Parts: sequence; C-alpha cells; structure tokens
Amino acid sequence: MKNSANLLRSLPVLAALALSAQGQSMEPTRSPSQSPYGVLGMSSVTSSEAMGQGVMNLNLRAKFYEQNTNVPGVTSGTQITTVSGGAALGVNSYMDVFLGMNIYNWNDNSSSGSGFGSLALGAKGTLPAAKGAPIRMGLQMMGIFGTGNNQFNTNRVDGYNYVESRSEGSNDLLVRVTQSYLGTDKENGGVGFNVHLNEGVISSFEAEKGIALIAGVGVEIIPISQLILGLEGNWRSLIASTSMGDPLWITPSVTWRTPKFVNVNLGVDISVSADRAAPSPEALAPWRLFGGISGSIDTQKARRNRGLRNARRDSVERADLMRRAARGDGKSDSLDRAMDERHRNDSLALADANRRLQELRDNLPRVEKEFLSSGLLVLDAVYFETGKTDISINSEPYLELISKMLTKYPKLQISVDGHADNVGGAEYNQQLSRDRSVAVANYMVKMAPSLDGRLTARGYGYTQPKASNETVAGREQNRRTELSVTNKDALREYR
Repeated sequence: MKNSANLLRSLPVLAALALSAQGQSMEPTRSPSQSPYGVLGMSSVTSSEAMGQGVMNLNLRAKFYEQNTNVPGVTSGTQITTVSGGAALGVNSYMDVFLGMNIYNWNDNSSSGSGFGSLALGAKGTLPAAKGAPIRMGLQMMGIFGTGNNQFNTNRVDGYNYVESRSEGSNDLLVRVTQSYLGTDKENGGVGFNVHLNEGVISSFEAEKGIALIAGVGVEIIPISQLILGLEGNWRSLIASTSMGDPLWITPSVTWRTPKFVNVNLGVDISVSADRAAPSPEALAPWRLFGGISGSIDTQKARRNRGLRNARRDSVERADLMRRAARGDGKSDSLDRAMDERHRNDSLALADANRRLQELRDNLPRVEKEFLSSGLLVLDAVYFETGKTDISINSEPYLELISKMLTKYPKLQISVDGHADNVGGAEYNQQLSRDRSVAVANYMVKMAPSLDGRLTARGYGYTQPKASNETVAGREQNRRTELSVTNKDALREYR
C-alpha cells in the first residue's frame, strides 16, 4: 500500500496550501471544479452552468486504487495512482473551453512503471436562460487522445481509469448533454443544493471497442458557504451489452472552500457493480480514493468592477439631479441639460486622457530617461472628481503603463506624492491629497504586484505649489500627483 500511504501523507500538504494561499476572493456560490478538466462540476458529473467570460479554473487531483482481482491488463494486487491536471477558460457567457492531462504510476508485487495517460481537449456550451433561472442545459464535447504505453483494464469499458489511461493511438470522442437544477441562495452565501444530470456516449475510433453509453447524477449540498457535500452515481457500458451493473459506482465527496484562491476536495469512488463470470469477475475495484486542490481566477474582474462603479456613480448623480428638478431648482429640462453637460465633460476628459496616454507611449524612452535623471515624474494624466479620491477610469491605462515601467527598476524606492490647490481648508486639502496618493499607490500595486513594498504615499495639501493659486490655470497645475525617488543614490545604477 505504498502509493496509498504516499497519497494520504500528501493530503495534509494540500490542505496547508489551501489555508495559506493568497489570491483573489471568490464568490461563495461558484465553486472551482472537482473535475479533472477544470469545468464546473463534481468528480465525474459536469454542471450545465457556464463559468462566465474571463473566468479561469485550475485543478490538480491524485487518485489511487488497488486492483482486487485478476482482469485483462491488470493483475490482482496492482496499485494504480493517477494524477490529473486540468484547466478551463470561460470564452463568453455561454461557452467554456478546457483541457486535461493525466499521468499514472502502477506497482505490483514484482515490477512498477509510470508514464503519460490521456490528453483531453474539449468545449462545453450552455443554452441561454433567464438571469436567475434555476434550470440550465448544455452540451459537452471532448476529444480523448491516448499518449501512454499502457492502458489499465483493457477489457470492455471497465476500470476507474479507463478514460485517463488510454494508450497511444487509442483515441475517443465523448459527447454528453447536461442538465442542472441550481438551488443555491446567492443572497445567503450560496447555501442550498444543486442537482446535475449527464447522459452521453464515448465513441472509440478503434473498431473493436464499440460505443459506450455513459450516465451520471450528482447532488451538491451546501450547508454553509465554505462546505460542499457531494454524492454522485455513475454508469458506463457498451451498447452491445447494456447492463445497469456494468460498471456502476457511487462517489461521496467533500469540498472545503477557503476565502482565497485554493479549495480542497476529498472523496472516494465505491463500486456497486454486480460480479461477473471469469475471466473478468469484476468491472471495478471495490474503491478508489482521490484528493485534490482547485481554484478559480476571474481575469476580467477589474474591468467588471470599473463598469459597476461607473454605473453606480451615474445612478447616484442622476437621482440627485432628479431630486433637484423635483424641488424646482431648475427648469423642466434642467436634468437633461445637466446630464448633457456631464457627458460632454466626460468626453473631454476621455479625449485628454487618450491624448496624454498616446504621448506617453510615443515618448516613453524619453520619459524614462528624464525620470532616471531627476528622480521625479509628474503623473499628468491622473484625474479625480472634485472632492473625491476615486481614480477616474480614464486614468487607469496611463497608470498601468507607468506601473509596468517602474518594474524595470526594482532597487528604487518611490514616494507617491499628492498635492492640492488652496480651495478649502489646510487640513481638508492635506487629507484629500494623502487619500488620493494612497489610491494611486494601491492601484499601481494592483497593476504591478512587484511594486508592493516599494511605494509609499504622502499628502502635502497646498504646501508645495508649483504655480500661483490666484488663477484657474495655476490651481489646476497645483492639483497634481507626482512620483519621487526617495533613495536617489540608487538612480546611478540605472542611468
């Protein structure tokens, strides 16, 4: 049981990785897949729900069982371990693409071996449904390409690892339809239950293998947002010899979702297949143990958040203008005029930001040279709304380019300095300029994580004007954000 012991010893390591992992916060209602192909779902049963555009799922799982009797291809007592890695990406709101790779190790009483198993490539589509509708339907298609030099349980469609251990030249096509009932409560941390149904075929390109029917049902029970209890039933059989016991297995599992990137899942496949006559007395070994880690990354989360932030801002402003119009603060068309004015200002700001961004791109070598020479860089395309600290969406591409530029000079310690004009009190302007510099520093670290620990934020209010505060142009020049190198001796190395 050497492989079994190694797998069991590795599980605490997986749990420790999950508890210590740092990454993006996850939606409690969207669990990274237990599937070795990275798509949403359980151990073998696939969910009909699409992951969403830009969402990436990653999965790594180890599986172990010991062959109980002699069957074609495997002798009794052989210990078989398979490690599967999978990844999937949401192309849009209805389509996911995925891949999976398997490696295996076997060990019997006299010899052992290892190698690559099957490579899987495929896509899953979900039919459009009303937002919040509990019923989902979809279709999954997957090519299975054998790459190994050994296939376990070569008789019929037997063995837990039938799909994962296909031999070189043994290629198959899996097609299945999926249905899901999503009964989780998103307003209550995703608590509830989901039910998934799968039906399909595996068609081998080898004439002697024939076509296999596959079916599965899975139930996910979520008593608290961090915990998923799963129970699956799976069946597989050749069309020519359809039998409900050939082979059939159930899978209880548990998944613990951490607050960060990595989740942990454990489970066991348990055979409930009927015994057969020799030479293959059993379709499956009595059990197969598995454990894995999985995670989900929303690669477009920042863009979606910006859109939501802007929508909320426009909604608040429109409501305020409507209240003012209702109080009689203006003529009947004051709301439309005010919104038109806002849109004109936004258009002008966007045009100015795009112009400055293009200037920076065209003159980046010169800007870098001047920065390394003086240790100072004025961020002249960073905009804030009056009296606020939220960075304008128009400024974000500019800041991203500056952030990536600074990663080239890892020895520099940089202060993000906020300055203001003299409109308002000294204490107010000092705090406002400080908060704005913090917002800029935080955004730059988000765009370039290697800057973390190298940036400090300071606010100077109107104590360091560059022009007269007596004019509009002067006050505009004084409202600025600058980068200044605090360890100027390090500049010599980069000049």
